[in-house]
Amino acid sequence: MNNFIAIEFYEKKTNLLKDCIYMNDRLFASVDDLDLLNELIEKRGAIVHDLDTLNVIVDDSIKNLLSDEQKAMIDRLVTMLIDQDQGLLEILNEKRSELLNFIKNTVKTKNVIKYIAAEVSDNGSYMNFKK
Repeated sequence: MNNFIAIEFYEKKTNLLKDCIYMNDRLFASVDDLDLLNELIEKRGAIVHDLDTLNVIVDDSIKNLLSDEQKAMIDRLVTMLIDQDQGLLEILNEKRSELLNFIKNTVKTKNVIKYIAAEVSDNGSYMNFKK
């Protein structure tokens, strides 16, 4: 009976890890689409929550019944997931920096345009205009 539970645990855990890896692949492909990115992050969060729940409800004695091959497969999947997460974090940080720089430049340009537009009055004389 415990072996059956261990096999079921292994299958469920590897499927969830594979789902998470698949979701990361979709995240990599969607880093420029913020709406889709948020949706995918929420879905990935639900998968991670399911993984956490699975680890909590299954007793360690059941986990110890897994073969060395099964444990190695889970470790490989977790390692792949961690590597993907690190790469995704780097890409998202780059995108965030690009977006912040774009916003800063847009605000500066807007302020310069406002100043230039207010610099010359109707009669052609200059005035110092600040809001």
